[in-house]
Amino acid sequence: MHVIASRSAHLSFVRSLGIGVSALALTSGVQGFAQTVTQPTAPTTNSQDGGISRSTDPVVSGAAAPDAQTGTPATGQDPVAAQTDAATGDEIVVTGIRASLANSQGIKRDADTVVDAITAEDIGALPDRSVTEALQRVPGVSISRFAAGNDSDHFSVEGSGIVIRGLNYVRSEFNGRDSFSVNGGRALNFQDVSPELLGSVEVYKNMTADQIEGGIAGTVVLNTRKPFDSKEPVVYVSADMNYGDFSKKGSPSISGLASKNFDTSIGRFGVLVGGSYSQLFSRADGLQVTNYQARFNGSQDINGDGVNETDTLAGLAPGQVAYAPVGAGVRTQEFNRERIGAAGALQFESNDKSLLATLQFVRSDARQTWGERTVETVSDGIDRATAPRPGTNYTFGDDGLFETGTISLDRGYVPAGGQQRGMVTQLSNRGVKTRAVTNDFGGNVKWQATEKLSFNFDGQYVKSTTKQTDLSVYGSTFSDVALDLTGNTPDISFLAPNGANSQAYFADPANSYYRAAMDHFEDNKGHEWAFKADATYDFGDDSFLKKAKVGARYADRDQTVRYSLYNWGVLSEVWDGSGPVTFADTNSNGYGLFSFDNVFRGDGPSGLGANYINGNPASSYDAITAQAQAVNAIWRNQKGANSGGWTPAGQRAGVVAGTSFLPSEVYTNSEETKAAYARLDFGTQGNDLFGGLKVSGNVGLRYIQTTDKANGFFTFPTRNQIIGSAASVATFCGQPAQTSPFCGLTSAQQQDVLTFSNGTAINQTTRNRFDHFLPSFNLKVGITPNLISRFAYSKAISRPGFEQLQSTTLIAPTSGLSVFQLEGGSRNSNPFLKPVEANQFDLTAEWYFAKVGSLTAAAFYKDLSNVIVANVAQTRSITNNGITQNVLFVAPQNADSHSNVKGFELAYQQTYDFLPGLLSGLGVQANYTFVDPSNIPQGRGAQATSPTTTIDVSRLPLEGLSRHTINGTLFYEKGPLSLRAAYNWRSRYLLTIRDEIAPFLPIYASAFGQLDGTILYSVNDNFKIGFQGVNLLDSTTKTESVVNAEGLRAPRSYFKNDRRFSLTTRLKF
Repeated sequence: MHVIASRSAHLSFVRSLGIGVSALALTSGVQGFAQTVTQPTAPTTNSQDGGISRSTDPVVSGAAAPDAQTGTPATGQDPVAAQTDAATGDEIVVTGIRASLANSQGIKRDADTVVDAITAEDIGALPDRSVTEALQRVPGVSISRFAAGNDSDHFSVEGSGIVIRGLNYVRSEFNGRDSFSVNGGRALNFQDVSPELLGSVEVYKNMTADQIEGGIAGTVVLNTRKPFDSKEPVVYVSADMNYGDFSKKGSPSISGLASKNFDTSIGRFGVLVGGSYSQLFSRADGLQVTNYQARFNGSQDINGDGVNETDTLAGLAPGQVAYAPVGAGVRTQEFNRERIGAAGALQFESNDKSLLATLQFVRSDARQTWGERTVETVSDGIDRATAPRPGTNYTFGDDGLFETGTISLDRGYVPAGGQQRGMVTQLSNRGVKTRAVTNDFGGNVKWQATEKLSFNFDGQYVKSTTKQTDLSVYGSTFSDVALDLTGNTPDISFLAPNGANSQAYFADPANSYYRAAMDHFEDNKGHEWAFKADATYDFGDDSFLKKAKVGARYADRDQTVRYSLYNWGVLSEVWDGSGPVTFADTNSNGYGLFSFDNVFRGDGPSGLGANYINGNPASSYDAITAQAQAVNAIWRNQKGANSGGWTPAGQRAGVVAGTSFLPSEVYTNSEETKAAYARLDFGTQGNDLFGGLKVSGNVGLRYIQTTDKANGFFTFPTRNQIIGSAASVATFCGQPAQTSPFCGLTSAQQQDVLTFSNGTAINQTTRNRFDHFLPSFNLKVGITPNLISRFAYSKAISRPGFEQLQSTTLIAPTSGLSVFQLEGGSRNSNPFLKPVEANQFDLTAEWYFAKVGSLTAAAFYKDLSNVIVANVAQTRSITNNGITQNVLFVAPQNADSHSNVKGFELAYQQTYDFLPGLLSGLGVQANYTFVDPSNIPQGRGAQATSPTTTIDVSRLPLEGLSRHTINGTLFYEKGPLSLRAAYNWRSRYLLTIRDEIAPFLPIYASAFGQLDGTILYSVNDNFKIGFQGVNLLDSTTKTESVVNAEGLRAPRSYFKNDRRFSLTTRLKF
């Protein structure tokens, strides 16, 4: 077989194509340079982790086969897998998309266990703008569109954490080595990694004994390039201009790579250097329905606490329960993301090819600044207090959910303004600056000691840091809210409570005041040393036993997390006799009118604007902090307020010198792991032993010893957490608008709480050791040359994240409740958690009918034990400072019962080369995943998550799990033109079991789909120009609140973000 491509064919195609492709080009796309490849035979695999070995798979031969040692792809060969093709002997041209798909198909087909992969046949040619977005194309993988699982108010433009087959127990690797971001978890933040530096991304869904443990859901391996990947010198440069149609801003991306090999008298040397810079401006708008409450007209026990509550919502019949919000919100976020990446590699291979040494370096430097302005109803402390604006009524649907109405609140007499109406409406200006850096150094030596015996030695050092500054300044005003939920998106209007012109009311700085400020800091660092040694004995091709492997690994990881509490404090308030500090009371240079232009692409409130402090608070932290403190000084000194005010985090009493952290806000974790394994590979060439079937596989056992140590503090509340900056209980509780449940206690109870709350912090250290034996068995059966069936079994573990193991206990009053309650522990951590364990099974059928043509099915079953359950609660009596208080401790725990996740994946890809003429350039790639969990524990049952309703969280599904996920890609590649249109869809899933803001209801993310596309044109063999679009359909991301015990869901949030477009150029020598 040989490969042909000609300039005349290229020109003939251009002439015949004419202008008819333009319509298709607008909605499609592709990646990669066209490349011609030959079909190599018996390639040598040179994965960094594995020993040097020749392809001995008796089922199927192919390039890009996973290394026999680690399953990572072969690297010392041409990039396209050489496979048994259903039609051979013809001249073929493998280019762009076809090359990438053929390579991915080869990795999957030749793998030692269950694997899926994405490959970039060309440098910088992963098919998406971020690693996270690329991973969502893999069967069984889905991503979130939110900044964090429990933060349903903040959008993530490029996606965030991934789940595999419904589980978030995911490990990550760079080049076969463990890697992480020091954000408390164990895996990388994939959105921080520069995709331009990667050659492939692999997702391992089952295990072999030699693989590093820890990924029950799966292990994601990011592979960078090495000098010996290409025999010829390579120089590559790409440049993009990105544009967001919502942010109305453009930004550049540039990447480059150079590689060259040198032949010397002692062997071959290779050098590779690469780097990338990418910036993205984007915008996301949100419309929100605030805090649904169960409403009725009469007296009944609405939340199951045995006490009847009273409500007087007009228009409801006796015994009728309806669900109405207390208001609404509008927010707009603007993002500036910068991503800087670097990679380098040195390689040496001896003349006799018995020694191969590799040094690698990868750096990921991700920086993001975002700013947010909101207009939103404050929902704390107004349980069943809101009502229809006088002269109006609410309307409800048949399910009892609110549909339309104008929401108002009679605030009664306010000292600064007399009798007033309207809900407290928050005008927040928040800024967040984050920088996350990971440096990964690795070295590997492979030595072929004899014809049959080889050794592999590997060492690694990883260092990771994360820093964050977060500052919010809250203004406030009062408003009624007109709300209509009968359309596709909420129709929201904020109305002047006194009937005045609303636009003029909100624009007047005398109608808004400085209410509060809150800051938060993170300063985390971590590092890991890891060493690995393996030995492989090759029995030879004629033996049923193919290879015997043994090895050991040692890793030592340390992490320090500095995480301040969200430090809220008052700047001024309405309840003081002299009134608050309005914006009009301060210098006009320090604030300004912000207009919410084109909110939600015109579907949000029109003409909405309000006054805010100027600038991004995080970017100008010192100046805005000083401005906020000056406001508080006006309130105290000129207005005569009796209370104190906000103290910035770094100025709090007792902080560690030179930092913004109290000693109790710093915790450390260390983990030492020791592992050893043995693995035996076997296979036949199709003899009578197995009825003529070609059989191969491996069986192994891995032993791991894990030792965890955590250090932190047991911290009691402070007086400020109970009564704020008020000078006395009488001052605090005497405020006319005060709704704190602390004020409902008796005087003696109040004094006991304050005595208990002296802020004491007690150091505590915990240690744990776990031992695990993890067997594995993988069997691959070649039923025909192109039909494979695979069975895989392994026992796996997934260790708790470091944020879950922190030895930190905080006691504080629970917010958002109508009764006073002290809550202890951390909802996210418990240093005594054990690793989750799983017995996992896969059964596949894989038909490879062409070089780029396959139809595969995989059924999976995972039996889980020690599942970590959030929000497990118990009440304990705690004594401090001579006073004993009942404290509700809520923390994660390991479940006693077994759970399981089962499902199946279907995947199909094919190029339609057999079609006539221009149609022969068409191709399709599609997959579907179904996931069905059973017996998943979800914390305490019948949990009163809201003072106005009861939710049985044990009936809720697993967080992050969509039962259905679909991917479909249509591509066209012929001559110089390549097009690609990719659609991803996932069904509804539980985003969080407990929202982080009152009333702490469970939140679902609604079903979501997104269309992306690319067009790329090869001007010549070295230069390409293209266009890429993301979110072409302008999709809306929605969430829903669970509002009652029956699981009734009500609309909560709606998000719109940019359609992103990129003009790209690629130059390769």
